[in-house]
Amino acid sequence: MSEEPSPNVDKPAKSFAKASEAVPPPAAMAQTMVNVRTWLPFLQNPTQRNSLVRYASREKRDSGTWRIGLPTVCWKCQTTDGLKARKISRVLRSFESAIPIAIAGTTFTAIQFVLVLITLVSGNFFLMSIFACTGSLTAIASGAMLFLKSWTEDVKLTLHTCPKCEADFRGPDMGTDQEELHLFLPTPELAALALAEQKAERRSKKGGASEPAAAASGDEARPKKKKAKNADGTDPPASPPAIKHVTPDLPPIGLDDAPAPIPTKPLKPTLKPAPKAPPAELPPIKLDD
Repeated sequence: MSEEPSPNVDKPAKSFAKASEAVPPPAAMAQTMVNVRTWLPFLQNPTQRNSLVRYASREKRDSGTWRIGLPTVCWKCQTTDGLKARKISRVLRSFESAIPIAIAGTTFTAIQFVLVLITLVSGNFFLMSIFACTGSLTAIASGAMLFLKSWTEDVKLTLHTCPKCEADFRGPDMGTDQEELHLFLPTPELAALALAEQKAERRSKKGGASEPAAAASGDEARPKKKKAKNADGTDPPASPPAIKHVTPDLPPIGLDDAPAPIPTKPLKPTLKPAPKAPPAELPPIKLDD
C-alpha cells in the first residue's frame, strides 16, 4: 500500500523561503544603537568601520528618497552566478543638529544623577528628589528636541544573493548624519566593491580624460566656413604670404684683447677728528657784602 505524502511536509520550507525574501527593519533599540555609532564613529568596531560606505545627499537623494545602487554580486561570497535580487526599503528618521543636542542632554542628565547619588549618601532626600526630577526632565526635553528637529526619509537599495548564501541573508544597517547616508553593509568585501564603484562613478561624472576627446570631437563636428567669391563666381586673389623678419646671427664678440682690469684698493678715510676746544673760563662772581 503506497503512502501518500503529507500535505504539511513542504509548509516549513515554503514559509522559510517567504521569510527569507522579506528583510524586516531592525528593532527600535537596534536602530538607536546604529544612530549612536553613526554620530560617534569612535564607538564603531573594526568590522563596522570596514563595512561602512558613505553616500552624499547631492548624489543619491532625490525628493527625500535615497536610491542606492550596489554591485551585482552575492552579498557574502561575491559570486555572480545564479543571483537573486533582494529589494530593501527602509524609512529612516534624520535629525538636524543631533550631536550637540544629544551631547548636551546626556551631559546634564548625567550630572543630575551624580548629584542624586551624592545627596543620597549624605541623607538629604529633599535635594535628591529635586535632582532626580530635573535629571528626568532634562532627558525628556533632549529627546523631545531631537524629535521636533527630525524628519523621515526613504531608503531604497537592492542586494543580491546566491542560492548557497540565501539562508544566511541579512540586510545592512543604516543611519544618516550631516546630509550623508551611512550604510553598514553585511560584509567588508561587499563594502570594498561598493567603494570602488562609487569612486569610478565620481570620476566619470568629473570627466577626467574624456574632456580633451570631447573637445576634439566638437571641433571636428563644427562646420567649416565657406570662402566668399566674387560677383562673377571666381575665387578672390589669394592674400600675399606674410613676410617673416629673420634676425641675422651676429658673430660672437671676442674679449681676449681687452685690457685687464686695474686692481684697486679700498680708500682709507683720511679725515681726522677735529680737536676739542678747551672749556671757556668764566669770570668769578662777586658777592656784595
